[in-house]
Amino acid sequence: MTLTLLSDEYEQLWQARQEHNIKVCPQQLGCGYIRTLDLRGIELSIFNYQVHEDLNVIFDFLPGDSWLEFGFQLLGNRSGKRAGQNFVTWGTTLESEIWASETLASEQILKVDLGLEPYRHQLKNFVTGDLNRFPKELQQLLEGDPLICYEEISTVTPAMRLAAEQILYCPYTGTTEQIYLESKCLELIALKIEQLAETELSSTSDRILLKSDDIDRIYHARKIIVDNLDNPPSLSELAKQVELNECTLKRGFRQVFHTTVFGYLHQIRMEQAYQLLVAGDANVTEAAKAVGYASTTSFSAAFRKKYGKNPCAYRRSHTEQGNVQ
Repeated sequence: MTLTLLSDEYEQLWQARQEHNIKVCPQQLGCGYIRTLDLRGIELSIFNYQVHEDLNVIFDFLPGDSWLEFGFQLLGNRSGKRAGQNFVTWGTTLESEIWASETLASEQILKVDLGLEPYRHQLKNFVTGDLNRFPKELQQLLEGDPLICYEEISTVTPAMRLAAEQILYCPYTGTTEQIYLESKCLELIALKIEQLAETELSSTSDRILLKSDDIDRIYHARKIIVDNLDNPPSLSELAKQVELNECTLKRGFRQVFHTTVFGYLHQIRMEQAYQLLVAGDANVTEAAKAVGYASTTSFSAAFRKKYGKNPCAYRRSHTEQGNVQ
């Protein structure tokens, strides 16, 4: 069952349990909190909650409403973004629009959001050198066109995850906390902007013309990978299943998802293992087996390479943090 609320109803429920800069999740919706901090030119929002049932919130945007937002989804699925994805989006509505935000039940939402509106002019401070390195939509925004609407979704890199987790588990208070959090927000913005430049470079140098049918087949290939993490098909078998030649599958997959087929498989395996460990749903051996690793040693090495910690230590540190909170 899905609960549907208008944005005003949803906000009122959260504000009823607001304590300073922390909104506590209403008991009828779930548990957890949203913390918002106003830094210099950046609105930092930390989402850490879980809803009891699937939730749809309907937002009504009026003409002239503007936004500029960076988001880093570490756990859970929310508003079409899944765990391990980051995004940047900006734009201005020209006419009234209705937009639905969906949050899935029984999944912890752990997310860091950075809002720069109405400080979008500050984005220029993060972009140096040749503007041609970046997507044309970013160039147009920096050149002063406020009506360009844009959204780009990519993978959270290990460096991004580390900075986001340092925000989530900030060890400081008071003025020191403000300075520390601001520095980490700037680091995340810089990492995302550089990722935009790298994506633009790879997409222009290795771009092929894909038919709509080819794109559908590439999305089907991704689904096959996700559904078979413990026993994925080989590249040649995958190409046969989606009826593409290997070359088109490899180049098209990179063009659509900004990574290789194997890279995507590895990414999804690590993200699923991360969720199992952080949620406490599996030990290291069980997590390794769930994502297709026969050897716990190989799994631990791959996990350590991606996240910078052994999986057992990582699970222990997050469990302890959860107990403190």
